[in-house]
Amino acid sequence: MFDRYGVLTVESLDQMANLLTLLSHDRQLSTGGLGVVLDSGGEREMFVDLADELDVPLATINTETAKCIRPHLHHALEPVNPLDAWGTAANYEDSFEGYFEAMAGDPDVGLVTFCGDFQWNPTTEKGYAKALVATLARTDKPVAALINTPMSGMMTAGKALSDDGVIALCGTREGLVALRRALDWRDRSQHAMKGVAPKPDGDAIARLRSLLAANQSLDAEASKALMADFGLESAKDAGGPTVKLTFTMFRDRQFGPMVEIRTAGNYGKLLDESVVALPGFDEDHATTLINRLRINRLLRNSDGWPNASHAAFAALLARFAAISSELADVADMIEVGPVHVVDGRAVASGVRVRDRKPD
Repeated sequence: MFDRYGVLTVESLDQMANLLTLLSHDRQLSTGGLGVVLDSGGEREMFVDLADELDVPLATINTETAKCIRPHLHHALEPVNPLDAWGTAANYEDSFEGYFEAMAGDPDVGLVTFCGDFQWNPTTEKGYAKALVATLARTDKPVAALINTPMSGMMTAGKALSDDGVIALCGTREGLVALRRALDWRDRSQHAMKGVAPKPDGDAIARLRSLLAANQSLDAEASKALMADFGLESAKDAGGPTVKLTFTMFRDRQFGPMVEIRTAGNYGKLLDESVVALPGFDEDHATTLINRLRINRLLRNSDGWPNASHAAFAALLARFAAISSELADVADMIEVGPVHVVDGRAVASGVRVRDRKPD
């Protein structure tokens, strides 16, 4: 439901507060990724790991930006993004102002953020805050402070930064999740379901209705006929390490027909994973749904692009969703699978149907 209507999701109230802070700010995220400055190599490692886990894009700064950073930077540090910027305390306020300004000027940076621990002592952190506010006056991009230890600094440093127009985010993971969702909102037109779902053939729907009405339990021939209209060949269940999926249409009392995609076979026993969607999507969104399963890593070539099996699963999923949802008034559940791919064709070992029961 959230996919269909573009609802952003979070997992905690801290993440929600951070996301609302980002979305309600006067300055929205520009195109590009994050330009990040830190004062700790260890926290830089933590930040990079979390950003990778949460799929938060980091800007690729150009050589001009690196040249602007270099004069301010300690000789042992590299002018890269994210930037570990702490060398010595000498002229650190001017140096950090230079780092922030250089990041803000890079065309691939959509938001400049300092990531650190704001204890709000009378020296260092106030210097960072001064540099952030100075940068805010020289760019139209949003400028943020991601406070790693919010309990120590959010009520003091965070409020002061917010009062000066800097976006104050609470907690490293919580802030990064909010940034990921804010980027999704910025790029929502790219992620929207733009394609047209396959239109079920009217004759096929009529045949399926007649078949379901005439068969309380499906025999082998009825099963083959049902699968044929879904575009499936009947085949024995593949053994070994073959990737198998199960597609199920079920009727939810609140939302109507829904489609579940589940990893099947031995991988299914190991991973125990599934995703659920509203029907009415195209092959591109079917690909997105399959990519949410961890098994999708086995459906990609060595260069990361989907392989023929991935494409065959996606085509079948879009067709199955379109057809099965048309039958939700005569069936509470239709399940095909396990489904696997042979020579680029999706085949299934069986189909199950549960008749429609009164609400």
